[in-house]
Amino acid sequence: MSTADTTASLVTEQAAHQQAETAPAYGEETLRLFIDSVKEYAIFLLDPQGQVQSWNSGAERIKGYRAPEILGQHFSVFYPPDERARGTPAQHLRQAAAGGRLEDEGWRVRKDGTRFWANVVITPLYDADGRLRGFGKVTRDLTERRQAEGALQQANTSLGQQVAARTTELQRALEELQQFAYVASHDLKEPLRMVTNFVQLLAQHYKGRLDAEAEQYIDFAVEGAQRMGALIHDLLAYARLETRQEEWGPLERVLADTLRLLQPVVTESGATITHTPLPTVVADGRQIDQVLQNLLSNALKFRGPEPPRIQLRARRQGPDWVVAVQDNGIGFDPQYAERIFKMFQRLHTHRAYAGSGIGLAVCKKVIERHGGRIWAESTPGQGATFFFTLPAL
Repeated sequence: MSTADTTASLVTEQAAHQQAETAPAYGEETLRLFIDSVKEYAIFLLDPQGQVQSWNSGAERIKGYRAPEILGQHFSVFYPPDERARGTPAQHLRQAAAGGRLEDEGWRVRKDGTRFWANVVITPLYDADGRLRGFGKVTRDLTERRQAEGALQQANTSLGQQVAARTTELQRALEELQQFAYVASHDLKEPLRMVTNFVQLLAQHYKGRLDAEAEQYIDFAVEGAQRMGALIHDLLAYARLETRQEEWGPLERVLADTLRLLQPVVTESGATITHTPLPTVVADGRQIDQVLQNLLSNALKFRGPEPPRIQLRARRQGPDWVVAVQDNGIGFDPQYAERIFKMFQRLHTHRAYAGSGIGLAVCKKVIERHGGRIWAESTPGQGATFFFTLPAL
């Protein structure tokens, strides 16, 4: 190797050695500059006893101290007096050292005495020999978030109070409406019964002594009074659906009670009613009896030329049972599948088929109050199927 080569090699080794010596210093300086430039977080170091050893611009912005004012001070000055009295700062250092990290949220104090809501992370720092050298502490000011959460909570509380007050008001109005329905139905039934009785007596007393037109007028009056009586009765039943008694109800037992009530109509129409095994459901048996009565009565009423054939079946669907009531009657146009469940909505005249137009509305209200739903499918002239769901046992 020549003298020039030897000299070049020595220079290269010296440069590499110098670069190796300056690299850590450069890295430390760069890290210090980076930490000091962070303004959104207070980032500083504590010695093992908790005295502040470093300070960045974010710490000055959040806590209000300049570096000369806080270096060497114990970090407990950032805690409210009650927390200091309880020894919370020292406890936080112990927990961080024991657990490897501590994260906490709470009130902290600025230099001017004002408080801010802080998210704090304390991390213990150990040397190569495992000795505790101090702690790194990062603090974030979350006061605005805390205020927003407080405002939201206050708004929710206020809204809850308004809802509670409104609910109480609606409950009171509902009770008053029910009371009105009871009183009105009683007060209307008495004069209506009197009108019906006297018109019927008039028809009996003057039978054969009046012309055909007068007798027809009397028949119209009797029919109208009877229809009004049925309407009042159904409206009262609808109003009483606001309360229910929840129990475990075997549907087969409810169906048996319903069929006993409908037996005269079943016999008169020559109907055949069959059913698959029916489940036990969570329901008020009296109200479900109303649903079955209305659905079966409609199937018997809206029959075609053949004797009614009605089948009930049930299938499990998730947490519910789906019950179907299928008939071979006159059916209806599918475009009216929702309309028929509305109050007083009828697809036929009173002379064609008697009724108040409330029965299916009662069914809908009962099923929905039990957390279920009801719907119907049909093709004109090919019967209809009514479905409803109820919670399973």
